Amino acid sequence: MVSLNTLTVLLGEDLRGDGLPAHAGIRMLDACDTGEAAAARKLFVFTPATRLEALAPCITEANRHNRLQALLVRSDVEPEWVPYLLKRAGLRTLRNLVVHHDDQLPGRVLRAWAMGVQHETIATAGVLGDRLVVVTCAFNEFEAGFDAYPALGRIPVAERPRFQVEPDGIFLHWPGGDVHLTLDDVRMAADPRLRARAETVRRAHDQGFGAAVRALRQSRGINQSGVRGLSARHLRRIENGCVPGDEAIQALAAAHGLSPEAYLDAVSDFDVP
Repeated sequence: MVSLNTLTVLLGEDLRGDGLPAHAGIRMLDACDTGEAAAARKLFVFTPATRLEALAPCITEANRHNRLQALLVRSDVEPEWVPYLLKRAGLRTLRNLVVHHDDQLPGRVLRAWAMGVQHETIATAGVLGDRLVVVTCAFNEFEAGFDAYPALGRIPVAERPRFQVEPDGIFLHWPGGDVHLTLDDVRMAADPRLRARAETVRRAHDQGFGAAVRALRQSRGINQSGVRGLSARHLRRIENGCVPGDEAIQALAAAHGLSPEAYLDAVSDFDVP
């Protein structure tokens, strides 16, 4: 009997040596069995485009019973032939259909589902003109303009498609500009309300940190003008919520007779009403 937590994977090619995780909750099928497909709680199909017709009965059966979680098609033909092969296999528009060239994609998706982090990790991404489109391992899509990211806005247009997906889908990386982008970054850029909410939380955190810096300083009897290497004006800005840099932290720590690490611990532990 198949466990309710089992992910069933139908392989249209041998991917076992390509990073697919060995996990007790993942059941591998090497051949199409419509009964298995209909019974699977979540069926993932990984196949080259040229094998679609052979696997079509299982894909159709799983889709009919709402068991098809994802169909990941590796494009082993010219891209313009993939729609023809889908039509030839009798497969019309399917939920969570992803056509790709990324050998790491199947393993990335399965690891995310096995660990229960499919909503927090990136499956794949692409650039459409001046827009970045990101698909999560749960197959949700987020789209945002490059102008939403100051760092990305400085990347030349020709460099924009030249990114890498981190092997576990934690972030996107543009080596040319040494830019890293997490899924949360994309979500906030795609949703102004989420971005505004995050900014409110960040501002409250910074103001709370500044208040703790002030309270700790006052508890030690240190005047704002008494921090060597830091002007009173700069210190006022920090205590009002401006994030301090490394040099400012070092100056504050020295004024309190602490190492930077111990000073930050003391600030974090200081209870501000």
